[in-house]
Amino acid sequence: MEKPSLADDIAFARAMAEEGATAPTLSGRFAIMWSAITIVGFLTHWAIADNVIPVDISLVGFVWLAVGIIGGIGTAILCYSLREKPGQFTAGNKAEAAGWPVIGVIVFGMAFAIGIGVAFRDQPPVLFDMIIPMAFGFYAVMTALSVKLFGTRSGRWRVALAAIIAIMSSALVGLPELYLIAAAGIVFTQLIPGFSALRAEPKAVV
Repeated sequence: MEKPSLADDIAFARAMAEEGATAPTLSGRFAIMWSAITIVGFLTHWAIADNVIPVDISLVGFVWLAVGIIGGIGTAILCYSLREKPGQFTAGNKAEAAGWPVIGVIVFGMAFAIGIGVAFRDQPPVLFDMIIPMAFGFYAVMTALSVKLFGTRSGRWRVALAAIIAIMSSALVGLPELYLIAAAGIVFTQLIPGFSALRAEPKAVV
């Protein structure tokens, strides 16, 4: 199979425009993968924070380190799987490819740094909780950008839901239930839409 070039993507975008359509996002497989491992992370964090799993709370830092490592490896594999997909050079997909890795590094970098602080500097574990409002805030902004670039008006409810979770979760800091709400939020704002995006991907170049 031939790897799509910039010229191929220009032709692809032109054909989509002539049909009155917008080039689809290629982020569906990433949303599914990251949603799955993040949900596991949230549920594990909740179980530790609520003493369902009776271990020291400082271990949640290593939970998120594992999530970051698995997610990084999975992302590399998924990036390779897209090598024959058209649309990679369209504005929307280029914007997502630039924005999401930065957000991922910030979020998981903060989680790891807080974990180190909790484990070795006696920082309060509640600092982990503040990452959730920030992460959902990032997601609301990126989803709003995607709605504009890809013309997916149905995504507006995801922007609203992510923004609501980002705001309301600030009031739940310190409660283990925060992580259950975050896990549910990921299901509706990322996991389910991820499957829809995956189904809408264009066929590979042959």
